[in-house]
Amino acid sequence: MSEQFTHEMKRFFGANRGAYSVVTNDEYNKSQITFVGPEQELAEDFLGAQLDQRHGSIAAIEALGINPNLEYRLFPSGKPVFLTTSYKTNKPRELRLYLRVDQFKPDPGWYWGVFERDGHLWLCEMSPDLLEKINSNTLDLEDRGNNLEPDEDGFQSDLNDGSVPKKQKSEIYRYDRNRKFSLEAINRADFSCELFPEYPTFHSRTSGRNFMEAHHLIPMKLQDSFAVSLDVPENICCLNPLSHRLVHFGPFDVFGDRLANLVKLRSDFIKSVGWIEDDVLALYAI
Repeated sequence: MSEQFTHEMKRFFGANRGAYSVVTNDEYNKSQITFVGPEQELAEDFLGAQLDQRHGSIAAIEALGINPNLEYRLFPSGKPVFLTTSYKTNKPRELRLYLRVDQFKPDPGWYWGVFERDGHLWLCEMSPDLLEKINSNTLDLEDRGNNLEPDEDGFQSDLNDGSVPKKQKSEIYRYDRNRKFSLEAINRADFSCELFPEYPTFHSRTSGRNFMEAHHLIPMKLQDSFAVSLDVPENICCLNPLSHRLVHFGPFDVFGDRLANLVKLRSDFIKSVGWIEDDVLALYAI
């Protein structure tokens, strides 16, 4: 069943209107999604006459001199994708979206959505957990900074002071951040920024190494709503101070592509907590 976007979802995705449903195993295996209910109403209203002659197979549509593909935008990047959208042969009212793994193909059990924003038709995918967090107001739907843990200069400076960690490994900072895990992530990156390594930084006056900061991709602020720890090296990335401020306060289109590559490297951990890569990116697109 398809449902209309809630008020919270419209705020989160910046949508004028939208609809969503779960992707079934059959839809995934056949690489096609049927627009139903509010999804079909939205698509037909927005696309209008563009659908009039898109009936039957791709070959039948192309024989009419019509491109079977229509343009959509992918959330959160805004990247345009072109996917076949047509009514099924012998079922003139059954509108389908044909999926492509290199453009848009949500996994079964995840949710997909279609929505109108800024004069374009957008597609999104999200995990059941992110959907629940959006609709329960766990997330700040308008301010990225309120979803990410605050930059605490004392914690970041401590990571760069060059001293040997104290023996009590249970040393915990605000939001249960353990120093040794952040240090492990920074050392694994060899004190090089994982987002914009070309950005300038400086050498720590105590350690002599590049001054780097630890950033949790899935924010520690959400820890209470996860059953597993988010404070693990797999969820921590090494950023120089400028990159770190950028992901907290800068425009998403400046760093979104770089962040997507970084998130992909951590896809196994992200899946292990019940999220997908787009869930993480969506937090930073607010």
